[in-house]
Amino acid sequence: MKYNWPGNIRELENLIENLMIIVDDEKIGVCNLPEEVRGYTGTIGYAPGADASLSDLEKPHIIITLSKMNGYKTRVAETLGISVKTLYNKLKSYNIPY
Repeated sequence: MKYNWPGNIRELENLIENLMIIVDDEKIGVCNLPEEVRGYTGTIGYAPGADASLSDLEKPHIIITLSKMNGYKTRVAETLGISVKTLYNKLKSYNIPY
């Protein structure tokens, strides 16, 4: 309720779509929200197990970064340290709708 939503309704839509992709439960909880929306800094909402694969870690990280950058793929690629082409390949391989 306290989050400013600087991206307006589009930011909210992106967040909900992203959460629907990465959250396996029937309900989305506060722990699934990005830190800035939760209103405090702490651990990230996604805590993988010790047996998590690289893709288990990478997909949610890409989705969260896309949400934080309001879908601006050039900034996302720069933040992740990859090329825009690599980002698009990862979006396609993980079936991330952007």
